[in-house]
This record gives sequence, C-alpha cells and structure tokens, in this order.
Amino acid sequence: MPSSVWRAAGAAAALFAVGGVSHAVAPTLTILGGFGVTSVGALARAKNDAHSLFAQLHQAMNVDLATWELTVLPAQAYLDAGRARLSAARVTAR
Repeated sequence: MPSSVWRAAGAAAALFAVGGVSHAVAPTLTILGGFGVTSVGALARAKNDAHSLFAQLHQAMNVDLATWELTVLPAQAYLDAGRARLSAARVTAR
C-alpha cells in the first residue's frame, strides 16, 4: 500500500479520535465519511491487510518446509548412510 494512503488513514484515525472531543472537527469527519473513510472501514481494511499478510507468511513457511523436507532430509540420510558404511569399512579393515 502506498505511504500516502497510510498517511491519509493515520490522519483520518486522528480526526476520528479527536472528533468526540472537538465540535470543530465534525464537518471534516462528515466530508471524510462522504468519501467512504470511516473508522469501521479503516478497521476492516487494516484487518483484511493483516489477514492477507499472515496468509502469505503461512504459504511461504509451507513452501520452505516442503523444500527442506524434499532436499535436506534425503541428502542428510544419504550422507549418514555413507558415513555408516565408511565407519563399518574402517572397523573391518583393522
């Protein structure tokens, strides 16, 4: 999301927070509400963005885990088997 949108959302949140205290802010809140900027909308947008981020992180973790299980574990088992054969060969050679 562009930084200008975050700044506008922050300004709207500040105006909504002050709106209950100052009567001079009410016209500004009315204009923002007319453009669809409401506290409920801002909260829903933030919640949606957070959910999307966690879904992307979950997918990335699953891909990393699958990649590790498909490459590192078989390679490690192959190396361990080779070491075991090498150790056995050393013991029988003595």
